Amino acid sequence: MELRIAQYMGLRKPVVTKSGDLYYFQNYWLNKSAKLTIPFGGSEIEQPHEFLPFGFSGIATDRQGDLKEANLVVPNNELTRGWIDLIVRDRWFVTVRTIIPENDTTPSAAKSQILFTYIGVITTASWDETVVTATVSSVLDAVGTDTPTRRITRQIVGSIPTTSNVQLQ
Repeated sequence: MELRIAQYMGLRKPVVTKSGDLYYFQNYWLNKSAKLTIPFGGSEIEQPHEFLPFGFSGIATDRQGDLKEANLVVPNNELTRGWIDLIVRDRWFVTVRTIIPENDTTPSAAKSQILFTYIGVITTASWDETVVTATVSSVLDAVGTDTPTRRITRQIVGSIPTTSNVQLQ
């Protein structure tokens, strides 16, 4: 079985100006612009995303379901180091949508293909000889706040086992 994964990334400054300050990239269709149909303001828009060789990894949750830091990885060169320095200094927001492409020839995706959406703030960065790694914190962690966690109750999930002797059938 073969599994293909594509990621669409949107970057924006914390305060969007009239010039936009919005950038859209995808990492699947080499040297092509790919469109992603996303919900916006009660309707759907087709947003073109340019190719950028990036990786996005490390999405994890803890026992309470809180998202932990993720990493955005780009090739290390003078251009990307300057660009990453800017987005760390200004604390840009990033939205990454992971999708399963329907086919390799059509560079587009629809809302129904989105597996996961991660929204965070670029907080720190580091680099070595080959890559620049930017740390992406969840939006709530980045501003130092927390939300009440949801507890498992009988009203939410039904009967709850009271022993560790549970068998699934």
